[in-house]
Parts: sequence; structure tokens; C-alpha cells
Amino acid sequence: MSDAHIAGWLLIAAATSSLIAATMPSLARSSVWMLPLPDYFRVIAAHETQWRAHSWLFAVGTLLMGLGLTFAGRTIGSGLVLASLFLYVMVAPLWLAHLAFRLDLTVKAARDESARGLFDALGHWAGSLYTIFMVWSYVSIALLGGALIESQLVPAWTAGVLVVFGSAAAVSHWTGWPRIMGMRGAFDLPVLVQLVPLFVAIPLAAGG
Repeated sequence: MSDAHIAGWLLIAAATSSLIAATMPSLARSSVWMLPLPDYFRVIAAHETQWRAHSWLFAVGTLLMGLGLTFAGRTIGSGLVLASLFLYVMVAPLWLAHLAFRLDLTVKAARDESARGLFDALGHWAGSLYTIFMVWSYVSIALLGGALIESQLVPAWTAGVLVVFGSAAAVSHWTGWPRIMGMRGAFDLPVLVQLVPLFVAIPLAAGG
């Protein structure tokens, strides 16, 4: 199996893990993320097992994507793909730290009201980590698309999707526009970071 095949399968596995995380039955956006804080904590306390699985699966998807980009870098070896990998490796730990916040302080605040002051104090900081991760991960996706256009390992249109989507999503999340359903921007869904690369992951896995 070539490095290109391995890159494709790793990116597919990353998307699968993150998609499962994002579609936990009791943790839909309208059921958790749009709720007032007391109701948010109540739902997490009632579904703590799903909440923990959700966070761990996102963490696994994040690591698998990093490995996928590493093998893509071995295959292509261009400056664009190395820049994509470098950016992702730099910002992925911020998302992992945010997920650790969800696993620790969010669960603690859901169980114990006395911990909610600390949650409030650090919540904006954790949110900033998430925002930085999202913006630069989308830039990383755009760079990956550009590298694959040059490499001709996948159909040009599939790599072009990554360039266009990654660029638009990075600008949208950075500027916070347009706001939709209370989200920071139209692309304020972390699962998209692993889902969109499927446009190139599938042809890499199939033919690489």
C-alpha cells in the first residue's frame, strides 16, 4: 500500500470518527449548544457518557487527520503540503486542549454548581483556542487542496473544492460573518475540518 493510499484511508478514518462525534443522538446543536447555560449543564449531566465519547472521538479524528496529512506530505513533498501539515500540527493541540476543557471543567460544572465560576472564567479562553484552531485548520485544508492540484494524484475538481471551501471558511470564521443560527459563521462546525477532506481522501484511497 502506497503512502497516498494510507493518507486517504487515514483521512477517511478521521472523518468517520469526527462524524460519529458530531451526531451523538442527545448532543445535537439545538439540544445542547443553543441552550441557556443551566439547561446546557443539565443535558451534559444527563448524557455524560455520550459527552465523553463525543470529545474523545473528536480527539481521535484530530490525530488521525494529522497522520493523514503526514502521509500526504510524504507522497507529495511540495511546499504547499508541508505548509498544510505544519499549520495543522501547530493548531491541533489548541483543539485538543479545548476538548480537554470539555472533558474536565465542563463535566465538573455540570455535576457541581460550585465549579461554574471557574468554568465561566476559563470558558472564553477555551473558546479562543477553538476559534484559532478553526481558522488555521481551514487554511490548512486550502493548502492541501492546492498541493493536490499540483500533484495530479486526485481529480483537479476535488482538490479545488478544498481550496475554495478552506479559503471561504477561514475568512468566514475569522470575521464571524455571516452569523447563522447563533453560530460564529456559516462554517462554525468542527466536524467540517475532517469531513471536507473526504473529497480528496476517497480518490487517494481508491487510486493514490
